[in-house]
Amino acid sequence: MRLGLASRAGLESLAVDAGAMLQMCLHFAITRLDAFNTSRSFMSEPPARTQEELFLKRILTMALALALLLLLPSTTPAQKKKRPAPTRRPAGEQAKPASAMDMRPEAQAVAEQIKNVTKFIFIYGKIVNGLEVAEDQAKRGEVTPAVAAKTQQSKQSLITSIRGLRTGIENVSKKLQANPRLQVQYLKLSYAAEAVASAEQLATAGRFDDAGKALTSVVERLTETLLAMRLL
Repeated sequence: MRLGLASRAGLESLAVDAGAMLQMCLHFAITRLDAFNTSRSFMSEPPARTQEELFLKRILTMALALALLLLLPSTTPAQKKKRPAPTRRPAGEQAKPASAMDMRPEAQAVAEQIKNVTKFIFIYGKIVNGLEVAEDQAKRGEVTPAVAAKTQQSKQSLITSIRGLRTGIENVSKKLQANPRLQVQYLKLSYAAEAVASAEQLATAGRFDDAGKALTSVVERLTETLLAMRLL
């Protein structure tokens, strides 16, 4: 029994450490992304792929790996809680193991949203680079109507993709809302939905840098939701 409690405490400590490290990675990525966008604004034509972009991709990849790590030990504590119940408690108190509810399906759904948003952030910068260059050329009258129409189509496609991310998060949020025992997690996930909705509005207004920051904060909110599930 003591070994089981020690093991569980160790796993929870690992989850806390992974969650803290993940939030540090995301905070660092936001800072570097802001600095990168500032420097990019002074370039007449942005490079296809810079070392800074590759570095940010590595940071976001690490963040995704840490988010998935939070799911790994989720099965062991539940199993250890169920084993001693038949022998330690009378029959009338056997309802207590229900407190160790299996949240793996919900946690997996949240992790899937982290993966979706992170993968989108990987390509977001490159898409925005092209849009900003095209819009700048359009203001100077250097593009044909056909090119301008294609740019507008690309912008609309970007907004539609962000809207799709919002829909995915909202669908998971509805499932958590329907479970009375996951209201804390539902509240945290609703913050992620608000952040991605903000990103959609900012992108629609052409504020792509601010939209990118909002998308990065979405991953932070999703991670907080996942961590709250792990420590329930």
